[in-house]
Amino acid sequence: MNQHPAELVTIAPESLLIANQYLQCGSMPETAHLLELDLSLVAETLDRADVRRYLDAMWMERGYNSRDRIREAMDAVIQQKLVELTESGTGSNKDIADLLLISHKISMEHLDRQLALEKLRQPQGLRNQVNVQINEAGDSSRYAQLITRLLEVPGANNIPE
Repeated sequence: MNQHPAELVTIAPESLLIANQYLQCGSMPETAHLLELDLSLVAETLDRADVRRYLDAMWMERGYNSRDRIREAMDAVIQQKLVELTESGTGSNKDIADLLLISHKISMEHLDRQLALEKLRQPQGLRNQVNVQINEAGDSSRYAQLITRLLEVPGANNIPE
């Protein structure tokens, strides 16, 4: 299994034990029974983000869900088609081109999904905001000067109280 550092999942040993047992039996009640644990503890552990990432990673590495196995299978099919083409001379280059196109499409879709997953892992939007208020004392502030000028308008002193 070829893993890149960004795909490594850190998980506590006790969570790993529960997750691996769950992968083997596929049932939370059976996992709880086999490990002699409370069902709520098993459910809580399997619901944690790090455990879910581990389970997802393990599921994607099983069988032909594994991108490595898909890549190996496609390479084997392409190699077999190339051998048939050279041995018989009856095949067409279009067959090879179609297989290469399918292989490329699979690779690009996988990369697109990886990018989308990384975007989801990035923090979204504004998380923290710091507001700074500067209060100036006395008549030296611009606001106080503006109010003073507005009050000094001719005829403003003639307002009845």
